[in-house]
Amino acid sequence: MRYRSLGDSGLMVSVAGLGGNNFGRRVDLAGTRAVVDAAIDSGITMLDTADTYGDGGASEELLGEALAGRREQVVLATKFGHVGYDMGYGPAAGAKGGRSYIRRAVEQSLRRLRTDYIDLYQLHAPGRADRARHRGQGPLPRPLELRRLADRGRGPRGPGRGHRTLRLRAEPLVAA
Repeated sequence: MRYRSLGDSGLMVSVAGLGGNNFGRRVDLAGTRAVVDAAIDSGITMLDTADTYGDGGASEELLGEALAGRREQVVLATKFGHVGYDMGYGPAAGAKGGRSYIRRAVEQSLRRLRTDYIDLYQLHAPGRADRARHRGQGPLPRPLELRRLADRGRGPRGPGRGHRTLRLRAEPLVAA
């Protein structure tokens, strides 16, 4: 397996990644474990999921269970704020691009993933079509807003820093 740097994060990721969009939908816990085991055995370190995969968090839950005891072996990415899906956070959470919503979404993802940090946190599908659909839900989060959230007790992971961390980025991971 080949590896490369994930932007300027200091993290190294496998050039091939594992997407979790079928975990909790087409693939049950036993299947998720088998797929994750095979991926890790093959040298895959980049795992990607979203809060909406598996119909409301099931993918994150199964992935968290499958990674028990070996979370440090992977770079874990998840997404939040898909316009076409209601995670049931209620009106108090506010707009999907707002701080309150992001805080609630990240705490729920951390719980489902059974971890205290997320390496890459992304707004789900922030393309032009989604920007238009987000207009009625408030502004899209800006990188500075995401950085402020990361700095509140869950700053970027790195040497000399604790593991209660969260790496936040506004851009999706794009293969070069």
